[in-house]
Amino acid sequence: MTRLLVSLVLFGALWVLFTGGSPASWVVGGPTVTLAAWIGHALAPFQGTGIRPLAGLAFLPYFLISSLRGGWDVAWRALCRPPALQPERISYRCHLPAGPSRLLFAHVLSLLPGTLFLEDSGEAMELHVLNRSAETEAELRDLEARIARLVRVSPGGSE
Repeated sequence: MTRLLVSLVLFGALWVLFTGGSPASWVVGGPTVTLAAWIGHALAPFQGTGIRPLAGLAFLPYFLISSLRGGWDVAWRALCRPPALQPERISYRCHLPAGPSRLLFAHVLSLLPGTLFLEDSGEAMELHVLNRSAETEAELRDLEARIARLVRVSPGGSE
């Protein structure tokens, strides 16, 4: 029940963030937030591991800043003439164990601008990036470490 309440609060906070806190938006937001929390609870992807609440609070600013920074970078690249895009498919060796933490890593990665999860072969994850740079590997390792802290696993460990 606690996980359901936490989901309601987190989805509600996201709704407020996306809508600017407009009270009228809750006509749609109330049912949407409730349904999202219920579906998340029913699917229960983190049985046995769980997201650490304080780590979740620490992760949120990182995610928002990364999203804004990535969005700015994608917009800048798209508006350059000619566009400064060098799309590439890369193979990334993820050290998170198979299961919910690895799936969360893939989903968060796909939510950040300029990156998209394609496939997980078990050996490596196939990703699409708009522009591979010297920092790409370091940024992926950083996200992986943050996900590991978020769901209480050590990279290469078990869930």
